[in-house]
Amino acid sequence: MCGFVGIFGFNNLDEKTLVNMGSSLYSRGPDDNGIYINHYSKIAFAHQRLSILDLSSAGHQPMTSSSGRYVIVFNGEIYNHLELRKSIKLNESNQNQSWKGYSDTETLVELIDQLGVERVLRKIEGMFSFALWDKKNKNLTLAKDRLGEKPMYYGFNEGIFFFGSDLRSFKLHPKFNPKIDRNSLALFIKYNFIPTPSSIYKGIYKLPSGSFLIISEKHQEMQVKKYWNIHSFVNDEDDKKSKITEVEYIEKLDLLLNKTVSKQMLSDVPIGAFLSGGIDSSTIVSLMQANSSKKINTFTIGFDEFGYNESKNAKNIAKILGTNHNETILSSKKAIEIIPDLPSIYSEPFADSSQIPTYLVSKIAREKVKVALSGDGGDELFGGYNRYVLGKRMWDKISFFPLILRKVMANSINIISPETYNSIYNRISNFLNSNSAYINLGDKLHKGSRVMIAKDTDELYNFFISQWGNPFDIVNNKNSILSNNIILDQNAKSDNFVFKMMLTDTLNYLPDDILCKVDRAAMANSLETRLPLLDHHVVSFAMQIPMNLKLRDNVGKWVLRQVLYKYLPKELVDRPKMGFGIPLGKWLRGPLNEWAEDLLSKKSITKNDYFNFKPIHESWNKHKSGKSNLSTSLWGILMFQEWLSKQ
Repeated sequence: MCGFVGIFGFNNLDEKTLVNMGSSLYSRGPDDNGIYINHYSKIAFAHQRLSILDLSSAGHQPMTSSSGRYVIVFNGEIYNHLELRKSIKLNESNQNQSWKGYSDTETLVELIDQLGVERVLRKIEGMFSFALWDKKNKNLTLAKDRLGEKPMYYGFNEGIFFFGSDLRSFKLHPKFNPKIDRNSLALFIKYNFIPTPSSIYKGIYKLPSGSFLIISEKHQEMQVKKYWNIHSFVNDEDDKKSKITEVEYIEKLDLLLNKTVSKQMLSDVPIGAFLSGGIDSSTIVSLMQANSSKKINTFTIGFDEFGYNESKNAKNIAKILGTNHNETILSSKKAIEIIPDLPSIYSEPFADSSQIPTYLVSKIAREKVKVALSGDGGDELFGGYNRYVLGKRMWDKISFFPLILRKVMANSINIISPETYNSIYNRISNFLNSNSAYINLGDKLHKGSRVMIAKDTDELYNFFISQWGNPFDIVNNKNSILSNNIILDQNAKSDNFVFKMMLTDTLNYLPDDILCKVDRAAMANSLETRLPLLDHHVVSFAMQIPMNLKLRDNVGKWVLRQVLYKYLPKELVDRPKMGFGIPLGKWLRGPLNEWAEDLLSKKSITKNDYFNFKPIHESWNKHKSGKSNLSTSLWGILMFQEWLSKQ
């Protein structure tokens, strides 16, 4: 796990500038650094290394192949590199040629030298991004792993081609001109993340998952190619036609996950795991402990706020599994202290509020380990999000009614304010002496009214993943047509609405929200994270599992639960999903109020003419009054404002 930055097509390059650009990535790789400059071909790399495999100087980067043809900078881990190394014959003309060390970077560059980039990309297993300079053909290749675990930005700016792990390094070049792309800003306001291939800056893009890019010195033409496509693994057969029994699916998944976890535990440094107490992380920790003769280090974080602390369940799971458990309960004050640092951790605007606990648990884990395994990916692959259950139920109920009738019904609901609905509900509950738990009925009804006017399943899906209906109500932009909008995957080979949502999330929400959150938060603490559920063998198998083994009786992750039952008591597994959240709504009305007031003030909002003040002001007032909980949509505005103030 490392960080790198590069420049291609420069006229002059001061070595000090390149070193400074690389140094900005220090937290991604504090163990070693290096640069490569070829003034004749106008190509340069800077690399920061986090040493995980082969801690010696033999793993130093940039690294040149033994033939001298290729120079590489690499970020990530290749889990099958020792197996692949056996197939490589080093320089047959020199009988004394031998391996310099046993790093996966050396395996990768030598394999490319013999087989070429595309063949190697199809062979390697892992999480990665890399840049490769071919001295012979005078071209640059950028590549990214299959699911998008590692970042890769690229693009032309002022005639220079920039590429690397983090946008902040680009800005240290004197000629880089960072112009905010208002369409990308609108996408961010809508989703709280910026979907690939867009970035916050004009002309700078994210390389899509499972892709590589080639740009030549002569023509300056770019080609982006896919080397892996998730759609080729999708099972388009009807559930009833499956030739594999339920028991066989469970056994195959158990064996595959055991193999994957065991493979990803390879490390020359201390290793551990995040344990939230949920199904995904509990599965990973269970398998890690089953494959280890020593106690696994596990890490849990909780908050001293009612309803936001899963640490008790995580502690019980750790006790049964026999891990070396580390539990930390944080005050809201401690968690809030990290907020001013978020713009530097996430170099473009990012607003998943669980970025705060993710950063904090990474910080705590880094005190004892250098690598942590995580359960991310389970929700998208095995049907864990609530929207997968609610989406189908809602659409089945409302789709029979004509759209015009649904609009009338929605308008009727919205005539009454959320607080009035809540007041009526509370009065009825008191009259009936009901002890039922408090629910924000008004908010739920108003949100439901938005669902009612969805024209199709695309709109319904966007309701679930969007924070603002029309982001151009918020973002000032002459072009009010939103490009790169997320829609349900059109190549799903299935008409199943829930499956389409899951596949779309895997291709969009997973890499651009979840994986971005984990990578940046962990790398800010110089911690490598590994995600066994996103091993491409696991993903391809999950794509073939029938939907009735994922969602059953309105409960998700059925098949994954069956695997976990082998390692943990059922009562610890079958619990309501909590997620990895914080009491954001409460904090914005309390300890974060002054900070939010300043960033959402008319002076601050109108200063740079990015936002329309009126709808933001109205939403903020509604939230402060307690009439609505608009914390998630306001968080996007706040994160952009905080990010902008640091630029």
